[in-house]
Amino acid sequence: MRTSLQFITVFRGLLALVLALAANARAQVNIPVGTLAPGETVTITFDVTIANPVPAGISAITNQTTAAGANFTTVNSDNPKTTPLGDPTITPLVVPPTVLTLAASNLFALGATLNGSVIAATDPAAYFFQFDTTTNYTTANATNTLPVSTNTVVVSNALSGLSPATLYFFRLVGTNSAGTNFGASLNFTTLALPFFTQLLQVSNTGPFQGTFNGGGGSNFSVYASTNLSNWAFLGPATNIASNLFQFADPAASNLTRRFYQLRTP
Repeated sequence: MRTSLQFITVFRGLLALVLALAANARAQVNIPVGTLAPGETVTITFDVTIANPVPAGISAITNQTTAAGANFTTVNSDNPKTTPLGDPTITPLVVPPTVLTLAASNLFALGATLNGSVIAATDPAAYFFQFDTTTNYTTANATNTLPVSTNTVVVSNALSGLSPATLYFFRLVGTNSAGTNFGASLNFTTLALPFFTQLLQVSNTGPFQGTFNGGGGSNFSVYASTNLSNWAFLGPATNIASNLFQFADPAASNLTRRFYQLRTP
């Protein structure tokens, strides 16, 4: 990064600069520049190397110097690119987005919701989630974008088609023209598939009743069929005990065979 400071002399004198660069830390350099004539200017241009990663929340470098010498009082440097005199030079930084991986939510047997937060900073940002059964990530969801902003934006992505009772790892990735940042890897385990513990007819003329273990799920819809092709919605299952659900099928006693399907949101 290159930045400039400027001094305009009013009196002839010997000028020595004390340069202070501020970015959560200060560096001081003394630069003797010799004798300047009245009205003469001197412009100091210097390069600044910023360590990567830049601390979170830093979006600009502000620098200001003071000039001391013979025949004049100490004065502040001026930013030659702006109108006010004696103002500091502010150089915007383009830094990679700040990303934070947050815990997964809405876990069920075949899916989950991945969560995180992004600060786009001074350049438009793109972000996406990586996920896999190991931390050697080979799968990612679609890329989304965010405009320039210093605000924290909470983002999420709902996954489907996962395997039941399986450990998955995931992380949030943010990128822009300055580079890429990776959030920490977190993990979750999908729920087990539900299984029936009891199927019985309450009486010779009464409804057919089913009881099943929910496998850690919280909501189930029950569907019934006689041919495994056409499914009719029976209604939601009732939670009768910890992780134990039940449903009734009044039409089952009139049929020679009946199939049931359990669905989670």
